[in-house]
This record gives sequence, C-alpha cells and structure tokens, in this order.
Amino acid sequence: MLTSKTEYRTPNTVRRAPIALNRNLISKITSHIIVNHIMICFLN
Repeated sequence: MLTSKTEYRTPNTVRRAPIALNRNLISKITSHIIVNHIMICFLN
C-alpha cells in the first residue's frame, strides 16, 4: 500500500517540475531571440 501511494504521489511532482523548467527555458530562449534580433538590426 505504501509503495503504491508513493508511486501515485511522485508523478504529480514529476509532472509539475518540467513545467517550471520549460517556462525557464522558454524565457531564456525568448530573451536570446530578442537579443539576436537587436544585434541583427544594429548590424544591418
């Protein structure tokens, strides 16, 4: 019973963690894209 409960509880934390990581990655990617666009505009 204890193992089954932990197995059911862990997926929730595992599912929630990637969402936060994805948000951080998206914010980093968007900032990099913005910087790249600014650099391209200044170079052109």
